[in-house]
Amino acid sequence: MCRRGCDATPMRPPYLIFDAKTYEFLGFRDERISRDGKKDCIQLSHTVEWAIVDKVRQRP
Repeated sequence: MCRRGCDATPMRPPYLIFDAKTYEFLGFRDERISRDGKKDCIQLSHTVEWAIVDKVRQRP
């Protein structure tokens, strides 16, 4: 698993991860290959807090 500094090319589009029982949104998964082709990177990220708003950059 690559950590910071993995300058890579996407293998496939990132996708959303949900809990199998509650369907709660857990985060994103992104798979990449390093530029030299020697490393496969799996990058996981999550959102700590989110909200739905009416306008772009509007604060909840």
